[in-house]
Amino acid sequence: MTCLRPETTRRVVSAFLALALGAACAGPPTATPTAPPVWIPAPTPGPGTPTLPAPTVPPPATPLPTRPAVTICLGFEPESLFRYARPEADGGLSRAHLLALVEDGPLDQLAAGPQPALLERLPAGADVRVDTVSVAAGDRVVDALGRVVTLTAGLTFNLLDGEQVTYGGEGPLALPRRTVRFTLRPGLRWSDGAPLTAADSVFSFQLAADPAAYVPERERLARTAAYQAVDERTVEWTGWPGDLDPGYLDHFWPPLPAHALAGRPVTELAADPGAGRAPLSYGPFVLTRWAAGDQAVLERNPYYWRAAEGLPRLERVIVRFLPDPAALNNALLSGACEVAPRQPGWRTLADAGEPAFVRWAPGPEQVSLFFGLQPQSTAAAAPGFFADPRARAAVAQCLDRAALTPPPAPAERLAARALYPDVTVAFDPARGRAVLAELGWVDSDADGRADQGGRPLSVRLVFGPAADPDLAGAAQGVAAQLLANCGVTVAVQALTDGERLADWPDGPLFGRQFDLALLSWRTAGAPCAFFLSEQIAEAGNPAGANVAGYRAAAFDAACRRALTAPAPGPAAAEAEAQLARDLPVLPLFAQLRVAAARPEVAGLTLDPLARSELWNAETWTVWP
Repeated sequence: MTCLRPETTRRVVSAFLALALGAACAGPPTATPTAPPVWIPAPTPGPGTPTLPAPTVPPPATPLPTRPAVTICLGFEPESLFRYARPEADGGLSRAHLLALVEDGPLDQLAAGPQPALLERLPAGADVRVDTVSVAAGDRVVDALGRVVTLTAGLTFNLLDGEQVTYGGEGPLALPRRTVRFTLRPGLRWSDGAPLTAADSVFSFQLAADPAAYVPERERLARTAAYQAVDERTVEWTGWPGDLDPGYLDHFWPPLPAHALAGRPVTELAADPGAGRAPLSYGPFVLTRWAAGDQAVLERNPYYWRAAEGLPRLERVIVRFLPDPAALNNALLSGACEVAPRQPGWRTLADAGEPAFVRWAPGPEQVSLFFGLQPQSTAAAAPGFFADPRARAAVAQCLDRAALTPPPAPAERLAARALYPDVTVAFDPARGRAVLAELGWVDSDADGRADQGGRPLSVRLVFGPAADPDLAGAAQGVAAQLLANCGVTVAVQALTDGERLADWPDGPLFGRQFDLALLSWRTAGAPCAFFLSEQIAEAGNPAGANVAGYRAAAFDAACRRALTAPAPGPAAAEAEAQLARDLPVLPLFAQLRVAAARPEVAGLTLDPLARSELWNAETWTVWP
């Protein structure tokens, strides 16, 4: 979810789209014996039989000419493309768009699964090794909460296949340690012709490790025990003992050109226009000109590793900087811009302007309704209304989730993938009211509100960020439906960013001071990890991700197996199925990724997980 901290979660790459095998996968045809041919003479034309003209063969089709360039518009101009420069005001989105043109991967995280791009293959088999090592008190390790800590008594650790062990404080402890090898494609070169090697990835890692570098993925650095080049094409990453994070693919560092940048401190590089606005490229295009406040021009990279395939198809990319949304929309209408990738302020289809040019896809985040199973402010003897699974089921039956989904239609919004977990509770308000009656809540005075002994059934719903129109609209929709359909009164509170992110015990969210919470959270990583018992926020884990307070031993066991086994297998499905039955969270709808492109642009593909809509610009074609 937007508010969950990266250091509290584990990640796992999920494939959402299945590949269909076509006839090309079939084997060679089997020879079939045939009878000897029988010759039949052709009939002789008789009188009056028309003579048909010989068929004419049309000349080869002349391919349609394509345009050599495309113009892309961004609403924000980044100060620098240097990877470890200070953060941009737009959260780094514009930097990601431009980097997608001058880099390729190095590993593309897509809904169909990770693609190796700059790597020869995805690490698997002998590339991924888990050894058992002996550690002692004082050694650096990774505990079951995913924290990099010093080994002391009382810490719990994950073992393979979901088992756990707690250190007693004396003697050695055997823990798993993962090592991963990443292999670059052969013959890679920078845009100046210099070889791109494993040493360039190690150089990038070393720059990132400098305390003066700005690195959003600082957790990746903390979880790295060693990162070294084995040979010119192979990098080896080693984690700390106890780290079984399935997201180990993230530990390959995008290369930087050591031959051009080595020997200079990261602060100098971050301020250098050469490093920031004319970086060497290993992607399809090279930055050749940057006119501040106006545009950047990129040309085809002759050393691109896919050049032999005729890629990129375009010769040039012009990136215009148009901070005024009206000017950007007018440029799309006039053709002065042909593509506008995701912009910082675009949250709905209407934000992208001209409807004919809008393109969208379900994103990696979904809006969900979390139930407060263990409110911190309630005594243990009365853990809260939603501690009873029947109460959660009643609310699910009282809500028409399709009616809560913003445009486009729910079926279209979910076409790319299902919501997590796969909850199949149907909209049935009559059954919802009956379940509430079983719990003692009925409309005794016919005022449209359920009550118990004259006390109305009233719950508190929090949501945030307040500026998100999808969340704000859904919060009001939930409140209206629960009252109209089942007589449940809902008090809605929008959380400030400070309240939404505040740690346990003070924060309304992490402090579990709510009955219902409407949040957007990222389900493309390792969703089950958010609901592990050890992720319930408490003094030892104040930012624990399990805001619902859900606790189930069988779920924990299945989720740990999914997160620690070499391959999740059925354990991930088992964990999701139990989560759907227990219903600590009710998925509502996927949020959108919105871009705009004119119809003459072919090949632009919005992917739910890609860091930029420009991720495959090398394959684009622009028709006249």
